[in-house]
Amino acid sequence: MDLIEKREKLMQISDIKKVLNREYGENEILELKENNGDPDRIAKYISALSNEAALLDISEAYLIWGINDKTFKFVGTDFVPEKKRRGNENLIGWLERSLTKNVHFKFEHINDNDKEFVVLLISKATAHPVRFKGSAYIRSGSSLKDLNDFPDKESILWQKLNTQKFEMNIAKEINDPNEIRRLLDVDTYTSLLNISPIENDELLFEHFLSNKIICKSHMGYAITNLGALSLAKNISSFPTIAKKGVRVIVYDGDNKLVAKTDYTGIKGYAVGFKGLLRYVLGQVPHQEIIEDDGQRKNISDFGALEIRELIANALVHQDLNINGTHPTIEIYNTRVEISNPGIPVIDVNRFLDLPPKSRNENLADLFKQFGFVEERGSGIDKVVYSVESKELPAPEFLSKNNSVIATLFSKKEFKDLSESEKIRAVYLHASLRFTSRKYLTNSSLRERFGVSAKKSSQISKAISSAVNAKLIVPYDPDAGTKFMKYKPFWA
Repeated sequence: MDLIEKREKLMQISDIKKVLNREYGENEILELKENNGDPDRIAKYISALSNEAALLDISEAYLIWGINDKTFKFVGTDFVPEKKRRGNENLIGWLERSLTKNVHFKFEHINDNDKEFVVLLISKATAHPVRFKGSAYIRSGSSLKDLNDFPDKESILWQKLNTQKFEMNIAKEINDPNEIRRLLDVDTYTSLLNISPIENDELLFEHFLSNKIICKSHMGYAITNLGALSLAKNISSFPTIAKKGVRVIVYDGDNKLVAKTDYTGIKGYAVGFKGLLRYVLGQVPHQEIIEDDGQRKNISDFGALEIRELIANALVHQDLNINGTHPTIEIYNTRVEISNPGIPVIDVNRFLDLPPKSRNENLADLFKQFGFVEERGSGIDKVVYSVESKELPAPEFLSKNNSVIATLFSKKEFKDLSESEKIRAVYLHASLRFTSRKYLTNSSLRERFGVSAKKSSQISKAISSAVNAKLIVPYDPDAGTKFMKYKPFWA
C-alpha cells in the first residue's frame, strides 16, 4: 500500500456519496465498478466519459471502483491502478500514451471502514473528441459505443468543442472554500490590483467570480483554468494546466548542444511573472563596461522592456488547447527566443500594426488589469522602437512547427547583417514609421542603423531589396531619387 499512502488524499467517502446522490446511479458521466481493471476497457471509458462531459457541459466525469453497479452498495475494491500493468508499462503511463492529449485524469484513493475505493476523475474533452487507438467513444445508457455510429451526437459534440474556451473550463472543483485560499495566491491578486487585502471570504468570492477566476458549479464553487493559470501557488495542483509552466533554457553557445540550465516554473503566470522576468534578465548575456567615473557596470543588449513585452505576449496568445508544450524562453550567447504553442491568429508580418487579437481574451483582460500588458496592445511597437533606438538587429517573428517564435538579437554592425536581416529591419522600420504617420527615407534608415551619409548607397541597396521582397512600396513612385519615401506593403 506504500504507493497509495504517499499520495495526497483529496477525496473523502462523503464526496463519493455526493456524486452518487447527484447522478442517481450510472449515467453518461458516471461508471461504477467493483474490481474490473481491464486496461483497454478503462481507456475506452475515459474516452466516453470525457466526451459525454463535454456534451453535457459538465467539468468532470467519474469512474468509481468499489461500488456495486446494481445495488449501489459500498463493497470496496481490490483494484490498485499504481500496481496494474499493460504489457511492460504501468497502467497510468500506458493510459497517458494511448489516449489523445486533450483529456486529464487522476486516480484518487479512499479508505473507509477498512474498505478501499478508487475514484478516477476525468476532465471533459477540449478542442476535439478524446480518442483511444484512433476511436472516440460515448455512452448509450450505460453501454460503450463508437462515436462514429452516432453522427448526430458527433455533430453536437463538435459544435460544443468549437465554442469551448479553455480558460473557462474547470480546473478543480472546490468543496471547502478554504481550499481556494490554499491553492490560489490571494495576496498576489490584491497586490497587483493595488487593493486592500481581502479577509472576508464572501467578498473574495465576489472578486474572483467577477474576474472569472472561480465559477459556480454543481459542487458549489470551482476554480477555472483561468484562475489556476494566473494565481496557482503550484500549477501541479491542477491537472489541466500542470504542464503549462514557463520553461527557461540557457545554452552554452549559439546552438542547442549544451544546456547550462533548464528550469520550468511551477507558479501561476501572475504569481510568478515578476520573478520570471528577474530570472531571465539575470541569465541573458551581459558585457562589463567601465564608465567615465571608473565604476564597472554590466549592460545587456536584451532590455527589460523587450523581454517583458514578449514574455507577456507569449503567455496571453498561446493556444491553451495544445497539451504537452510550454511557453519557452531559450537564451543563447547572441539571441533570445521566446515561443508559445499555436498558430498565430494574425499574420506575423502584421504584428506591429494590426490590433491584437487574442484567443485567450479573459487571460489578456486579467493581464491588463495586473499591468502586465498594454490596454492598447502596443507591446510589439514598443519592442521594435526600443530595438531601433539601440541600433540593434530587428526582432524576428516566425510561425513555425505550430508555434510562434519571437527572437531578439545582440548587437551587429550594419555591414555584418545578412540580406534577410536588412530586409526585416527595413520592413519593420517602415511599419513603425507609418504607424506614426511618417515614411521611411534613406535618411531615417541611416539614423536607425547608426551609419553616416557616406553609406547612403548601401542603405539604398537595402531599401531596394525590401522593395523586391514586396514588403515596402514607394509612397510616390514618380518622386525623384533624393525625395523618395516608402511605406509598408499593407499601407
